[in-house]
Amino acid sequence: MNKVYFWLFLVLIITIAIFLAFWITGREEVTPVDDAPPQEFYNDQHNARNALDYAGTYNGILPCADCEGILTIIELTYEGTYQKNVIYLGKGEEEVYESHGNFVWSEDGNKITLQGTEWANKYFVSENYLVQLDNDGNKITGDLADKYVLRKVNLEE
Repeated sequence: MNKVYFWLFLVLIITIAIFLAFWITGREEVTPVDDAPPQEFYNDQHNARNALDYAGTYNGILPCADCEGILTIIELTYEGTYQKNVIYLGKGEEEVYESHGNFVWSEDGNKITLQGTEWANKYFVSENYLVQLDNDGNKITGDLADKYVLRKVNLEE
């Protein structure tokens, strides 16, 4: 019986020795290298730019102070370009005001700014709709706030 305990004790001692050997050699100190290139930060955050099917045509009638409404049609592409057509309704001749160019994304990837047009050029991008923002990029508030929405047109219907 003493032989069995001796061998178990010997196996236990050898196992502990092997464990300590691996533990000690695995504790090497790592010194940072000053000229190493910085690691890029990986942003795993979902936003409109990387998670939505935002390209397409959006339209709606936005509020107007001195007309029946502003028919607004915006087409966005994945290449970062836009085409915008605006018609002031109820003003006699309904002239189409066109603008086009590039749009840029906000840092958080949820808002766009249409370049080449000064008025009404900021929009919040969501699933199947755009929300017009004020000139500072903030949501429009007040009684008509929910009227500043352009819905995506499904061209397959």
